Amino acid sequence: MLCSRNSRARCKRRRSFGRSRSHSKGAGSNRSWTGGYVRGHFGGGYGRTSFTDPYGPSIYGDVVDTPVFVAGGQIGYNWQRERWVFGFEVDGSGAISNGTNTCLAASGMIVSANCKAGPDVFATGTGRLGYTFGPQHRTLAYLKLGVAWQHNRGDIVNNHEPDEVPKNATRFADGRLGGTIGAGIEQALTPEWSIKFEYDYLRFGGPSLATPPTTQHPLPSVVPANVSSLSSGYHIGKIGLNYDAGPGTPEWSDLALYATKPSVNAPPIALAQD
Repeated sequence: MLCSRNSRARCKRRRSFGRSRSHSKGAGSNRSWTGGYVRGHFGGGYGRTSFTDPYGPSIYGDVVDTPVFVAGGQIGYNWQRERWVFGFEVDGSGAISNGTNTCLAASGMIVSANCKAGPDVFATGTGRLGYTFGPQHRTLAYLKLGVAWQHNRGDIVNNHEPDEVPKNATRFADGRLGGTIGAGIEQALTPEWSIKFEYDYLRFGGPSLATPPTTQHPLPSVVPANVSSLSSGYHIGKIGLNYDAGPGTPEWSDLALYATKPSVNAPPIALAQD
């Protein structure tokens, strides 16, 4: 654009206006993550419950694999400071999970057992630390750490005992505190709704369980009752849908997320030289 000395101020205002239009098309309200929220989730994964063998190193078994499906909900609250987000969360899940395997097989001379386990409830209380990024801070990546609780049930049942010997069994239903660590990413869909993808690892001890008395060859040798200790761990992935009940962002701008070129291009104006 050609400008005379008398019209320089006018040209400067024109250029400034063009830059401001370009900038405003990319501007918009940043998503606020501060506030309370409620969420539902579902997912699945893999678990394992271990039974120690009181009769000696096991030749096989003693580990029960438990594939798990979970569904439930959670509530929490976040505080945001610039791009950092701090919060806490409490969640609960019902679980469908069962597994069985041979256990207490210290030798081929001892009548072994079948061990069964299956958690049916999980609950966690965690702190969260996250960082927002992307257009208008709509994406949140976070880590979480805290305590966990599970309800696990199952039994130890002797197998292959002679018909004249009663089949001995020990059953358990145990609630146990443990720990959890996880990570996830959450994407805001609207000012109120977001979707998350999360991975959690949960670890628990277990009860000291009385094993049923068993037999060994040559019969009728009896192996007296003893004690087996349980422990379990789970790898679980979740998908969740979140409703933000806090202040959030009242309204998102419907302008473009990224800066664009001005939509109007004025042709150069030739002015006569003084």
